[in-house]
This record gives sequence, C-alpha cells and structure tokens, in this order.
Amino acid sequence: MNRNNIYIYFLGCVSGRGIIIYIAKTSWRTDLYFIGIFYIFMATRYTYLYFLGTTEDKPVFLKPIHALIYFAVAYFAIHGHSDYVWKTLLVDLMFGMTIHTIYNYYPVVCSVETSGAPTQPDNK
Repeated sequence: MNRNNIYIYFLGCVSGRGIIIYIAKTSWRTDLYFIGIFYIFMATRYTYLYFLGTTEDKPVFLKPIHALIYFAVAYFAIHGHSDYVWKTLLVDLMFGMTIHTIYNYYPVVCSVETSGAPTQPDNK
C-alpha cells in the first residue's frame, strides 16, 4: 500500500466519519431523523453489494457487519437516541480502522480464498 492511499484513508474516511460522529452527538432530534434515513440507504447499499453486486472491494466479508451496524445506527437515529447513535458510529470507526490496518499491513490474516476450498498443486 502506498503512502497516498494511507493519507486518503485517514484524512478522507476517518475524518469524514469523525465529523459525522460529532454531528450525531451534537444534533437535535430532527437532524437525527435525517441521519437515520441516510444510514438506511448506506446499510441497504452494503447489503445489496454483498448479496447481489459484483465488487472488487476487499475484504468482502465485512459488508454484512457494516450493514448491521448501519441498520442499528439508523434505528437509533430515527428513534432519537443520540447517545446510542454516536457511540455505535464510534465503535464502527474503531472497527474499520482496526480491520483496515490488519488487512493492509498484515495481509496473511485476511487472505481468504474465494472458492472456499484450498488449492492443491497438480502432481502429474
């Protein structure tokens, strides 16, 4: 992984999520409703990409986990539970940073074959 991708991830993704966490922590109940609607779309997108979409994103096995987290955030936000919203988003941010670090710096941990069966060399 080159240095530009690291900067893009930490300056773009992490700071963007941090801003959303701050907005969720300090917003009014009506603003939380719109955050909940946004996260319903995000969770639906992750669910669609996992089950029906062809994507090159790796690791793919994290999409249902993010979808469940985003559905929980949407539920809490629509019902006006600000404390649960920002804490769940903070857990998602820490989870994403941990998996990003493991996946990019320790690739052996996340190397999963897509065929499901280990490959054997042909001895003919």
